[in-house]
Amino acid sequence: MIKQIFDTKPEAIQKLGTGYYNIHLNIEEVQVEQINEETEESEIVAKWQCNVIRVHDASYSTIVNELIRRKYTVDRELALHRQREIKTEEFQEYFDYCESCKNIARNALGE
Repeated sequence: MIKQIFDTKPEAIQKLGTGYYNIHLNIEEVQVEQINEETEESEIVAKWQCNVIRVHDASYSTIVNELIRRKYTVDRELALHRQREIKTEEFQEYFDYCESCKNIARNALGE
């Protein structure tokens, strides 16, 4: 996931016009030190920071899948499901991560 800083608050979903969308997650206002070009002095300004993922469609399932794939490959997921009775702690970690991905997607879509 790429972390970016914006001058203005970004929309949760940005259509790029290329068939892709940027999904802005965890949008928060931050204070950033920058150099004023006119006075060449350092000043603190308000900016917006968020994590950005790019998806081919802005649907719930696509966003969830993209977030999960950033941490777990399909092969790793299948292995965890096969061994869920043996590696219960590891499976629970995976399950909790998937649930957090679902919550992130719901929040991004305003659901």
